[in-house]
Amino acid sequence: MRIFDDRYNRDLRRHNLALRFIQHQARTDTIRRWTGLSAFRIRALFHAYAETSDGKATTRHRGASPQRVSLFFRSPQHEFEAAMLAACCRMLGALPPKPVADPERALPGVEHGERVCQAFETFHVIVPDSQITLEHAILLVLALARGVELTLGRCESCAGLIVINQLEIRRRLCVYCKHESVADEHIEP
Repeated sequence: MRIFDDRYNRDLRRHNLALRFIQHQARTDTIRRWTGLSAFRIRALFHAYAETSDGKATTRHRGASPQRVSLFFRSPQHEFEAAMLAACCRMLGALPPKPVADPERALPGVEHGERVCQAFETFHVIVPDSQITLEHAILLVLALARGVELTLGRCESCAGLIVINQLEIRRRLCVYCKHESVADEHIEP
């Protein structure tokens, strides 16, 4: 009986994670990579359970998942939200403590997927109007885990947590300190 219970619990966790991903409008390929379920099973789950809490059908994104980290630096709001999401991921264990050579292979799995979902859901409680999707959160987690293009660091002025684009050469300031430095430049004669 014990072997059956373990397999049942594992399958139930995969199923529940797939449902969470569906509720967050993740693409079929993303759900497949993180849960190990077949595309057929994911589509069946979507058709059976894809309703929001208000009774409306969940929409699904089509096409390729986001792959450009430049989204996180488009505006001060995007930078702020990326830092908040990274903080949630770090606190809830969705980010590995050290860089990972191949995060696309090492990280996807049920346990890690549950952590990413929990971090994403926590982030949306803190920033409810954010346009960052679960797919963007996964992109951020994978890029930070790789540690080549993006890393976490501290603001040079206030020591707040920031996401650093390693490909840019500029002062490492959080959104608020950047705003303050620009305001100070305009005040001085």
